[in-house]
Amino acid sequence: MNTTIITTLLLALSISAHAVKSQASLSECQYLKDRIDYYTDLRRKGGSAQRMERWRDRRREYQEEYDRVKCHYWRRKLS
Repeated sequence: MNTTIITTLLLALSISAHAVKSQASLSECQYLKDRIDYYTDLRRKGGSAQRMERWRDRRREYQEEYDRVKCHYWRRKLS
């Protein structure tokens, strides 16, 4: 019985630690937003088809990371 309680507590602690770790800091989110904006600006200026595709892919990678680490919590504080 004690083993079950300890196991349950350890599992709960590891899940909550993972949840806290999965959210990025304000500075990490600002970096990701800056990179997204950078590639957005490059695409708006135009370029060859190959460059445009590469920039779109890079922007998508940064956007996915932004979403994965839950930067939307910092949205109002990002410039």
